[in-house]
Amino acid sequence: MGAKLLFSMPWCIGGDFNTVINASERRGGEFNKWSGRAFNNFILQAKVVDIPMQGAVFTWSNNRVEGSWARLDRFLVSPIMLSWFPNMMQTGHPRTISDHGAITLCVLKADWGPRPFRIDIAWLKDKELMAEVKKNLAERKVRGSSSCTLQTKLRVAKSNIKRWAVSRVKDVGNTKEIEDRLAKIDSQAARNGWSDLLRKERLGILSELWKALRLEEQCWKQRSKPEEIQIGVAYVFEDHYRNVLWSRPKIRSLPVKKLSRSESEYLEEKFSKEEVWVALTSCDGNKALGPDGFKENWSVICDDFMLFMEDFHRDGSIVKELNKTFIALIPKCVKPMTMKDFRPISLVGSFYKILAKVLANRMRKVINSVIGETQMAFVKSHQILDSFVVAEEIIHHWRKRK
Repeated sequence: MGAKLLFSMPWCIGGDFNTVINASERRGGEFNKWSGRAFNNFILQAKVVDIPMQGAVFTWSNNRVEGSWARLDRFLVSPIMLSWFPNMMQTGHPRTISDHGAITLCVLKADWGPRPFRIDIAWLKDKELMAEVKKNLAERKVRGSSSCTLQTKLRVAKSNIKRWAVSRVKDVGNTKEIEDRLAKIDSQAARNGWSDLLRKERLGILSELWKALRLEEQCWKQRSKPEEIQIGVAYVFEDHYRNVLWSRPKIRSLPVKKLSRSESEYLEEKFSKEEVWVALTSCDGNKALGPDGFKENWSVICDDFMLFMEDFHRDGSIVKELNKTFIALIPKCVKPMTMKDFRPISLVGSFYKILAKVLANRMRKVINSVIGETQMAFVKSHQILDSFVVAEEIIHHWRKRK
């Protein structure tokens, strides 16, 4: 959530979120309401937009007989990105080898004109094409200088290759037809479930797809620069081994401090009127104005308040009506004009404040037993930044000595 604050430009996030927004995005299996509610809250808090998707309805399937389908993959874009690219859309593509189908995010394509001619290495594996090119080059008679002859023959060869590519490219790496056949099988399975015949047919088509993908791989290798491939492979390995923990550190032998039995029993004792009164008298009613007056009327409210403390000690819950909070807006500048110029401060009610005081007072008496010698946080008269200040002073001292 905090990462989006680092970006002032349009941004988006995309991938497998492993959940759906509502029940309509799932077929087969149960819809997890809690997961869906959490995902919707994330979208609201991150202030992102789930733009409509065309193409495939679902992006994942478990390929089982009972059939389970869901839209787990999507792009979520920032409002500023949507304002910059109003014609943006995401498209779901048919599943192939993976259980997930690819999705793409794009805008209206710009017309860059005709693409320059470039031969793919995969085409050179076609014996029929190579024989035809050699035949045309040998039979072509051109008059003129050697450079003119060569240029003319190459132009003729290019025309023959382009004409062949239009009619035969599907046989040397174009997977569109195979993917369409897979999509039809998946559609049948989504409607009627998986059968042995459909499974067998899909496996056969996948075998064809693997062969076509190998040819396409050769084309992509040619279109990518060797330096870019090396950098990409090196980055993948570096990122992988940076995050892999080959051995987990053991903490069994560390001297972990523990509370004694008497200290543990003290923390679990029932609340007494004396410690509640100590916590109450330590609260200054003038610091956070609101529902108060407990000190002046303690004799009247004491019994009811102690019943509240007993209930909390038993089940650890507080009725939400007793935890109402006032929000005060503190100006950040001399002349505040917008909500950004104020700092919100929560003024908790007396019930919550007294309860927190009682718990803090109990913890204060035993906390030294579990705090290390070098720990600064949660220690009276120390601050959490003390350790950093000492470290900076040591570094500064040794730098001066050099």
